[in-house]
Amino acid sequence: MNIGVVIVTYNRLEKLKKCLFAYEKQALAPAFVLVIDNCSTDGTAGYLEDWARLSAPFQKLIRHMDANNGGAGGFTAGIKEALQMGSDWIWLSDDDAYPAPDCLQCLCDYYSTQPAKEQSGIVSLCGKVVNNHSLSALHRRKIERSVFRLKEVPLAKEDYEAKANEIALFSFVGTMIRTDIILRAGLPHEDYFICYDDTEYALRIGQYGRIICVSDAVILHDSSENIIVPYSWKNYYMFRNKLYTYFQYYRKWYCMVEYLKHLFMLLRYYNKPASWKQFICATRDALSGRLGKNERYLP
Repeated sequence: MNIGVVIVTYNRLEKLKKCLFAYEKQALAPAFVLVIDNCSTDGTAGYLEDWARLSAPFQKLIRHMDANNGGAGGFTAGIKEALQMGSDWIWLSDDDAYPAPDCLQCLCDYYSTQPAKEQSGIVSLCGKVVNNHSLSALHRRKIERSVFRLKEVPLAKEDYEAKANEIALFSFVGTMIRTDIILRAGLPHEDYFICYDDTEYALRIGQYGRIICVSDAVILHDSSENIIVPYSWKNYYMFRNKLYTYFQYYRKWYCMVEYLKHLFMLLRYYNKPASWKQFICATRDALSGRLGKNERYLP
């Protein structure tokens, strides 16, 4: 398997160093590693220029963005450039995610042991995400539907006892996609800016085949995702993008239920004027298809 790697980074230099080191230690070396620097201001640009001059078992590529285009813009730019490199698969990951030394090898081994018919039906392979020695379940999810509600269900710990699981939704933390499927499905939506762009992309490529999570392929995620944070600018993008995606893929009833769920969350946890203003703005923008950066809600 010929694998190209795309990493998006923004102002997390120390984590980026660990991330790049993890790819140099891969048992199965990728063909190239492309780093998209989202206009970092913490010395990342200079470090990457030095990094590019050091020898490695893969080709090193860097692209410095002119502005912070968010994860969605960074991955879109990275995939677009990676498509010109001729790899069979493109692996996507954040700068705070460190694949175990045998991660890419495990994915390759699983794929190579499948019958040709099964291989042709697999559009994406991803690994198990672990955070602080605990399963980081939300990165790999299935979809359950009932008459009244659509639910995104994370893979449970017992699911990983199987060699592999078919899933519906992934994050861009350690996910590999076939190049020919990207050419058919198109690029991620860069105008999502941040949040839910990877979920939408999973829904899109899932229309072409199966997404498989391989249990032995492990990615260590060095993030604070399990820490509860106050309502912030990110909530605008999460709700706007999620509601917009629901309208693109699901029945209107499911969209209404999702809207009511967020409404309840506001009433219970974030009942403040600024939160309501943000919620109303996100709803209006989702319904009108007004995406991209919102200058009122930026990092």
